[in-house]
Amino acid sequence: SKEFLTLSNKTGLSASELAEAGYQALSAGQSVDKVGKFVETAGNLAKAGFTSTTTAVDVLTTAMNAYGKSAGSADQIANKLVRTQNLGKTTVDELASAMGKVIPTASSMGVNINNLTSGYVSLTKQGIATAEATTYMNSMFNELGDSGTTLGGVIKEKTGKSFQECMNSGMSLADVLQIT
Repeated sequence: SKEFLTLSNKTGLSASELAEAGYQALSAGQSVDKVGKFVETAGNLAKAGFTSTTTAVDVLTTAMNAYGKSAGSADQIANKLVRTQNLGKTTVDELASAMGKVIPTASSMGVNINNLTSGYVSLTKQGIATAEATTYMNSMFNELGDSGTTLGGVIKEKTGKSFQECMNSGMSLADVLQIT
């Protein structure tokens, strides 16, 4: 509680909001010894992203749990989300509400968080709402990842690899889409 009171004074966020975010972070797998720093990162993301600290914790832990260390630290993920907000037509709040629906699919298909956030930038810049962009990307990843579909078959035919194998070999999503 001392740590959250100090953090409250430092960030201007309420101690009760920070404590709730800390509980949520612990429940999602953050270690006790790192929860204070993690909640501070989430609090800063919340301020920059027009959302609550608990919502910021949710999107950060979802990404970290799905991607593991490959997504980077909480600070790095938070920076990617703010960059997505700044380059696209979305907010971290909208991303946090929608991304949880596509992160598991993207992660299982080998689509890294950089490719995923780039997809949000591209789609939202064109006026597609964040939630709708999530649906589009989820469908696209499922289509690309299914070798029984026409698109999945084209990737396999032209590269000799499945979509997942292409992604895992270091190709970007843009590289794969140019093949089709």
